[in-house]
Amino acid sequence: MKSYAEKTNKILLVQDDYVLDVTTFAPHHPGGSSFLKNSNLKNIGEEMKFHHPLTLTLANSMTIGSFKKEISRIIDPTRPFLKQIWNLDH
Repeated sequence: MKSYAEKTNKILLVQDDYVLDVTTFAPHHPGGSSFLKNSNLKNIGEEMKFHHPLTLTLANSMTIGSFKKEISRIIDPTRPFLKQIWNLDH
């Protein structure tokens, strides 16, 4: 994710299991775009707990991916874990 953000000059934030692209929102952020740029690639889940519900709705609209979905496609929690990891590597 880091190289993608650097190559594309995107500002990507992680909110719990979700990846947000806040690049176009950054100039409009009340704390200034530098605040979001300094938070690039960081998990902002804890900070978002203190934001207004409308802010959370706006953040949801900027979601571009989820780590949880990627993991659930690769790993099946109902099957033995070690064998699945072995199969990923071979």
